[in-house]
Amino acid sequence: MKDAYNKAIFAYLNTAENYKSALEIEQFLPEFRKEALIRFWDAVKRKLEKKVVETRWTLHADYLVNGNFGQDCSIGISLDNIIGLGVYYQELDALLYLGTYLENRPELNNNLNLDKARIYIQDSKDEFNGYDFSHPWWLAYRNTKLDFQNNLNYGNIIGNEFDKTVEQIVNDLWVLAEKMEEHIRFIDEECRD
Repeated sequence: MKDAYNKAIFAYLNTAENYKSALEIEQFLPEFRKEALIRFWDAVKRKLEKKVVETRWTLHADYLVNGNFGQDCSIGISLDNIIGLGVYYQELDALLYLGTYLENRPELNNNLNLDKARIYIQDSKDEFNGYDFSHPWWLAYRNTKLDFQNNLNYGNIIGNEFDKTVEQIVNDLWVLAEKMEEHIRFIDEECRD
C-alpha cells in the first residue's frame, strides 16, 4: 500500500510545475505548524480559563516567550495557589507530557520536602496506572502520545480534529486534577519541613 502511495507522490512530483508548488508549500510549513500550535494552546487556555472560574484551581499558562515556545513551555493548574505543585502539560511543542509537576526550586516550593512527597505519591501509585514516577520534577507523569516533533500529529490540531483534541486535552488535565486534589492537599500539609 505504501509503495503505491509513494509511486503516486513521485508521479505527481515528476512535473516541474507540481515540484515547484510542493517547494512553495514546504517553505510555509514551519510557520504554519507554529501558528497551528499557538491557536491550539490558546484554545486550550481559553477553555481552562472558563473551567477554573469559581473553583479552587488557578490557571498557569507559560508557553510563549517573545512569540516562541519557551524551553519548558507548559500549561496547567494549581490548587489554592499552592506554589510549586500542580497538574500540568509540558513540552507543548514536542512530545507532550501530562502529570503532577513539583517545582524543584526552594524559593518556589516553600520548604516542601521532595523526598516525602515522592514517597507519598509512590505509595499511592495504584491510582496512577500508566504513570511514571522516575522523573526528578514530576511526582507522576505520562506521555500523551501527542508528539509535535512528528509532523503528522499536526493533523490532530487542525480542521475537523481541532475541537475534539482541545476537548480531550482539557478533559484529561481536569480528570487528573480531580484525582490529585486530595493528594496535593496532603502533600501541602504533611510533606513540608
